[in-house]
Amino acid sequence: MKRILSLATPLIISQLIAMALVLTDVWMMAQLSVSDLAGGGLGASVYTFVFLVAGSTVGCVANLIAIAYGQSVARLNMVKNKCDSRLKAL
Repeated sequence: MKRILSLATPLIISQLIAMALVLTDVWMMAQLSVSDLAGGGLGASVYTFVFLVAGSTVGCVANLIAIAYGQSVARLNMVKNKCDSRLKAL
């Protein structure tokens, strides 16, 4: 349990800091006007959507690259093993 808490503590702190930043943004926009607060909320919603779509795309491409790289390494090892076995047979 101590190991899990030692790993989770930095994540908990970073999430609390992110929430505090959003809280201060909302508080500052609320000091201006209701329409500014609504505009900030709309902008945050659009930003979140774009961020999620872009992040998901990058994640998918990274997985595809990792799969392709793994297959190429496996093929090279297979060819090397075949060549080694044929050389030993000679």
